[in-house]
Amino acid sequence: MPLADDEAFWIGLTRCDPSIEVSLALRVDIDGHRGVDAFTGETWNAREPFAVLVPPVREIDGIRRTDDSRWVFARASGAVSAPKCRALGFAALSGRRAPNDISDFLGQRAPNRIGAAATVRLVDHAEFQHRTHLAPPSPLDPNMGYKGWRLP
Repeated sequence: MPLADDEAFWIGLTRCDPSIEVSLALRVDIDGHRGVDAFTGETWNAREPFAVLVPPVREIDGIRRTDDSRWVFARASGAVSAPKCRALGFAALSGRRAPNDISDFLGQRAPNRIGAAATVRLVDHAEFQHRTHLAPPSPLDPNMGYKGWRLP
């Protein structure tokens, strides 16, 4: 996903089929860390990742902090203390699950369940163009970029 310096984003969540419940876990790979759980802000635990049900959760607005604010998802920011996100790893499992247990999906899939996993890399516009041979989208207005503000 191409992302200019000082651009940030949030993730909206919907189900493709409203009759199927979905549990979702999200690992954020940031500079200096192997992985962080977006929902807890703690080090990613592949054996017991925290997962949310979609819905009631309809958006992910960043990485949870200990004071219950969020760091936004940004590839590069002028804010010195803001984490630089390199990739987002999604793991989903259909059907109702305990809100913090999709570990069997990451190890062995449960029978009659559809599991999916995907990684989205955050890259600058030049790398996006090099890898895809497509023109990157225009950056946002430079005065509107993320300046390190924390989300409430």
